[in-house]
Amino acid sequence: MKVLLIEDDALLGMAMEDMFGDLGCEVVGVMSAYDAVVDVMERNPPDFALLDMNLNGASSVPIAQALACRGVRVAFCTGYGNGSESLPEDLKDCVVLGKPVSERELLTLLGLDSDVPA
Repeated sequence: MKVLLIEDDALLGMAMEDMFGDLGCEVVGVMSAYDAVVDVMERNPPDFALLDMNLNGASSVPIAQALACRGVRVAFCTGYGNGSESLPEDLKDCVVLGKPVSERELLTLLGLDSDVPA
């Protein structure tokens, strides 16, 4: 599975990239800017994207909407509570994870946990 990770904290981004890699995912990009996402979408479109809800004070919702319009499955992570109440109607079904995100949460989110003991 190809994964795009959008996170503005470099250390957290590296840790999550490692977790996705450990789960057998190909991380096609770790970034924090909309322009970079557009480039990745053209070169190597992901199957799934995990977005930090707050990118240096800006909402990642427009990025999520652009990805979802292209058929990419999207989820959010946040360090500021649930966050799902601030999502627009077209993204209400997206999963919102609290930070720090655990490997178990990623397994479940990606549907890879069926053979993994709790």
